[in-house]
Amino acid sequence: MRCRDREVPGSLGAKNCAALKARLEQPALQLHAEEAVLPNAPLRIALDYTNTKQVWLRVVEDRVTINGPQQEGRDEWLLKQKPIKEWSVTLPDDGDMNAHVIELPAEGLTYGHYTILVSNAPTFTRRADVITHASFWSTQLSTSQRNKASELELLVLDRSNGAPVANAKAIAHGQQYNGRENGWSKLHETTTNAEGSATLAHRTDNWNLIWELSLGEDSYITDAWRLYLIVSVCSAPNSERSSSPIAPFTAQANRSSSRASQR
Repeated sequence: MRCRDREVPGSLGAKNCAALKARLEQPALQLHAEEAVLPNAPLRIALDYTNTKQVWLRVVEDRVTINGPQQEGRDEWLLKQKPIKEWSVTLPDDGDMNAHVIELPAEGLTYGHYTILVSNAPTFTRRADVITHASFWSTQLSTSQRNKASELELLVLDRSNGAPVANAKAIAHGQQYNGRENGWSKLHETTTNAEGSATLAHRTDNWNLIWELSLGEDSYITDAWRLYLIVSVCSAPNSERSSSPIAPFTAQANRSSSRASQR
């Protein structure tokens, strides 16, 4: 893009043109990854990019623990970690200054929790290079939840074929929902049965729930689920109101809700 207002450099028109040119030519990156992938299977990661001809990628181990230390300056911490994989990719660029999407190649990883970082420069320098990242689990475990009359049932399934996973250790951690971030408390520990099922008795208040799963070398911590209690009110024949039994249900919390501490 060229600014045509060259006859009056420093004029308002020239300044506006320069500002517009800078905005249009600004490089941008945004990375998308699945929340969990199969171990040692090729990854599928998508990159939104603008005005970028090449990107550099790093994978770092990013361990997750329940009630671990909070990560202030997480971006800086990630950049200091030793990469376990590094590579670069040349991107298609037609010079149109529009956003494009591409699926990037990535090798599979063994069990664990990882973060992929992408930059438009090999130096990965904060405030100088464009850097984005996405985190994910490499695990064979997946979960589903459903409510029963007096308990919440967790189903642990094989991520590759949906078969039930028996003998997986399942620890439920709860967080009282009161508008503030509190630590997680261990509610229950059990082992899945032959149907891959584990249960947790319903509570009498609003709270957040995460499941910490493990089976051999494999481990997985679910996103937070927010449990609400709803009391249905109806009109009785004598015009007096009566409450139906409390009916709990779950809703997946925003992923920004504190699930567990990383690092």
